[in-house]
Amino acid sequence: MHKIHQNTSNLPQYGDGIRIGNVPDHKSKPKRTGTGQAWFPESWTRNGIKEAGEYVANLQENINVKDGNMIFGEYKGVRAGVIKTNDKIGTVFPDGTKQP
Repeated sequence: MHKIHQNTSNLPQYGDGIRIGNVPDHKSKPKRTGTGQAWFPESWTRNGIKEAGEYVANLQENINVKDGNMIFGEYKGVRAGVIKTNDKIGTVFPDGTKQP
């Protein structure tokens, strides 16, 4: 799991603690300005994020989704997304556009 070193304490938040903002030097242009980047709640640990990814990936409607497609589910009040790579969890992220 990669960690982006950035101060995220003063960012706008959803009611569930998801923080939204930007990373000016991000390789993905939409994440460089505005609120294109989202972070899990500060209270979530690496293990909690991993658990969210495993939960979402193993939901019945997500099991047979092909690599590269975004899949979503709600875990502990947070809408989380997963992208599989080589039929394994490659990326876990909070949905920065839609939360419960």
